[in-house]
Amino acid sequence: MFRFKSATLWAMIFWTFIFVVVTILMFVPPLTGQLLTQKIILLVVTPLLVWLCSHMYFKTAHHVSLHAGLLLGAYFVVIGTILDLIVTIPIFVKTYAYYTEWSLWAGFAETILFAGLVGYLTKK
Repeated sequence: MFRFKSATLWAMIFWTFIFVVVTILMFVPPLTGQLLTQKIILLVVTPLLVWLCSHMYFKTAHHVSLHAGLLLGAYFVVIGTILDLIVTIPIFVKTYAYYTEWSLWAGFAETILFAGLVGYLTKK
């Protein structure tokens, strides 16, 4: 059974981690203005954060599977999108062109696939 309260908590923690990493990448002097490098680093860090948050969610889950992981990853994307619409776009980005970025969509795919992998590999 999908535990919405726990999934929402871990999705919000995941979004916060990503927000902090992006903020750090934007303001670290050697990476300032290096958008492609920032995006590549984020795409490398994202699976680690997905693994951490998915693993913590599945530690107390009763049903663990590939399907459960894919569902959790999709839920992370939905909650992250809602938080982006509430916080990131109005306060920081100021444009919905943010959703045309290839790296954002690659990050969505990574989130879903790696959460699915965690669900598949976690033994109960």
